Amino acid sequence: MRRPLDEREHELLLHMIGLADAGDREALLRQAEAAVVTGLCGCGCPTVDLEIDPSRAQPIEGERIIVGADWVPEDDDGGGVLLFVVEGWLSLLEVWWVGDAPPDRLPPPAEVVASQPRT
Repeated sequence: MRRPLDEREHELLLHMIGLADAGDREALLRQAEAAVVTGLCGCGCPTVDLEIDPSRAQPIEGERIIVGADWVPEDDDGGGVLLFVVEGWLSLLEVWWVGDAPPDRLPPPAEVVASQPRT
């Protein structure tokens, strides 16, 4: 599988980058514009694997979760969204959930907020 991001994937990716550390944002935005989807999660959730065209963007330092955010929908239990970087490149836009069944769609950006520290 190799395809362009759909509208919701692109919107959520940009929203998550907006929640990332300011120092990484510009490079990550360039990566987002050079991203394609290369795979889907096998469980049926809307998690997507990403690949970046290295001729159109630059890597950032490290391997890490760039940002974790809470998914706070009005109509169900929600969960969260994680954005991963591997070897400096955006690699995964992952959704996790609280309920029994995986969500069938990515959350709209308006339902995704910066995670609050847990105590």
